[in-house]
This record gives sequence, C-alpha cells and structure tokens, in this order.
Amino acid sequence: MTRALEPVPGVGATYELVHRTREKDDASGAEQQRTDTTVVSAGKAGVRLHSGESEGMPMQVERPVTLLPPSPQPGQRWDVGAIVMAGMEFNLRGEVLGFEDVRTPAGDFRRCMKLRFRGTATGQLDVGGGSVPVEDASFESIEWYAPGVGLVRERANIGLSLRMPDGNRVSTEETSERVLDGFHVGGAPAGRAR
Repeated sequence: MTRALEPVPGVGATYELVHRTREKDDASGAEQQRTDTTVVSAGKAGVRLHSGESEGMPMQVERPVTLLPPSPQPGQRWDVGAIVMAGMEFNLRGEVLGFEDVRTPAGDFRRCMKLRFRGTATGQLDVGGGSVPVEDASFESIEWYAPGVGLVRERANIGLSLRMPDGNRVSTEETSERVLDGFHVGGAPAGRAR
C-alpha cells in the first residue's frame, strides 16, 4: 500500500510504502508473513530512503540513502549509504542488473528492474536483551521492482561471524526469499491480496 505524505521542503514528493510479503526459508521450508514500512521520496536525487521498519525492527537512517539513482540504466553502480538495523550498520552499494519479467502469487509483472545491493556490516548484533560483537558480516540482496508497484521479489543472503560472550567464534549464514502475495496502490485493490 502506498500513501502520500506531506511534501518535505527540498526533498520532493514523499511516500509511505507498506509491503506485506510471504517469506520462505530455503533451509527449513517454513513460511511466514512479513510487513515492512518505509518512507521514501522521489525527486531529482532519485529514490531515497528516509526511515523504515522491517520485521518489527526500526531501521535508523542518519541521512537519506539512495535506493535508486535518477535515470537508472543496466550496469550502473552507486553508493547507497549506511542503514543501522538490529545494532549493525550496513554500508551498501547498488547496481542495476537489467530488466526481467517476474511471476508472483500477486500476478505477472513485465520488465521489472533487477537490482543488486551488497556490502558489509559492523557493530553489535542485538540478541535476547543483549548484544554480541560482529567480527565479520556480508550482505547481498537481489531485488525486482515492478513499475507502479515496487518490490515484487527479493532473494537475500547474510553471513555473520560473531564473538560470543564465552569467547567462542560462531559463524552463520541465512538465505531468504520474499515474493509479493498481493498489493494495493492507494486505497484500491490492484492485485490479489489475502
């Protein structure tokens, strides 16, 4: 669902985007619903992220980050910026990989822009009321955006090496995929929703 917000001086049109998606864990096969909320602007600087919340965790954005540069073209690369989430700071770069058709439970979408975001994370991972130092972390996400709809599919991978309180080092890798299950543009249903 997309909702226009009051214009921000010097930024341009600002929107709140709410994505409710079904996420599937490749390892276990388990599925769950997920809701992400972001505030973005679209203007001369491209599409910028101002704030957001993912899986109930707020994303802290000190300065707006560039999700998409103006007039994106295949092969184009850019610095996204830094996003803080769950105690970790993710420094990301983006790349336009091209255009592809995507089939989802919400419908088929033609000429979706395929993007790759990757980078590293530093800081402390917030877990169970405490935090654990991150020694090494990598992140990669492949995302498909449909014109007039937004994110319709995402494959993400995060690898973490953590130093536990007992001094042991633990490494973990998580791969997930999200696919659009339904959508609304404005207040009117535009796709299958459940």
